[in-house]
Amino acid sequence: HNFIDALTDALNQKYCNRVVPDLGLAIAVWDILEADDPQVHPGDAYGHVKVLFRLVVFRPLPGEVLSGRVRSANADGISISLGFFSDIHLPPG
Repeated sequence: HNFIDALTDALNQKYCNRVVPDLGLAIAVWDILEADDPQVHPGDAYGHVKVLFRLVVFRPLPGEVLSGRVRSANADGISISLGFFSDIHLPPG
């Protein structure tokens, strides 16, 4: 692993498969545009790196129709899979 690969892995671990407020569902780091040299702060064992990166996100438009597969349905609602993401829950009503 080189430095950029290690940064990409760390960013994917932090963001992927999570909803980023005002962005959408993070899918993967696309690329890293800039990365500063690591800084170690006193009393901290970790290196801190300022990074500018691009992220692939899933962000459907309002009113957009998506096709999925029903995984389960019960009184609590319906669970749907879109293939690449399976944690969609539609509440009843």
